[in-house]
Amino acid sequence: MKNVSTIRKHLNLLMICLILFINMLPLQAAEGPDESETLRAENDPGIEDSPMEDVPLSTQSSKLPYLPGDGLWISTFPDTTSFLNQTFPIDDRGYVDFPLVGRINVVQMTEQQLVGFIRNNYKLYTRSPNVAIKPMLRISMIGGFIRPGLYYVDYGASFWNTVRLAGGPILEDGIAEMQWERNGESVVDDLSPFIQRGVSLKNMGFKSGDIVWTPSPATETTGDQILKYGLPIITITTSLVMMWLYYQQTFLIYSTR
Repeated sequence: MKNVSTIRKHLNLLMICLILFINMLPLQAAEGPDESETLRAENDPGIEDSPMEDVPLSTQSSKLPYLPGDGLWISTFPDTTSFLNQTFPIDDRGYVDFPLVGRINVVQMTEQQLVGFIRNNYKLYTRSPNVAIKPMLRISMIGGFIRPGLYYVDYGASFWNTVRLAGGPILEDGIAEMQWERNGESVVDDLSPFIQRGVSLKNMGFKSGDIVWTPSPATETTGDQILKYGLPIITITTSLVMMWLYYQQTFLIYSTR
């Protein structure tokens, strides 16, 4: 009988332990997922970040690098002979007319999205996956420049390099008289400090469509034209007359002997 009592005590102890173990399982199951989510959040810093698709377009636009009216410079180095290696204009609605693909709205894309688009759509036509893209300013350099014209210029280029691209001013005081205009109004009258410091176009606040003007050499007056064209003619004519007179005098001397 003593052995039976001992066995019953052990069975009761085992039953109590089993009941306590079963009661603890729901608590552990409830706590487990929270701890795993915490660990996943700690190991993945971007878990709380919203994906690009969920961010409103108005919020994205401040971070997008391309603007209507700019240019889009594309390089596929070392495949420098590719038809993609050029500057494409971005129209006033933000579209670029890509070869073989058509019109694409690039102002809604980040740089990474646009690079991925080019790689995916032109992988059959380019030998290298290296793609570089830069937005370009559209600037008019007019007036008394050695090479006046319309240029696409890198936002990061200095104003000095932009003037150098146009060959520099013809007149000695062309830099002092240079003006920066936008929508028919002067933005800055004295640009010489920006040339001296090598300030970039982006830091200066340039926008596509801006104009840089420097005075051309003055129109020649009538007196200037006479001196430029008439004086050589008079000099040549006088020389011919003197040669003729000398010939006549020499001929007469020999004929009288």
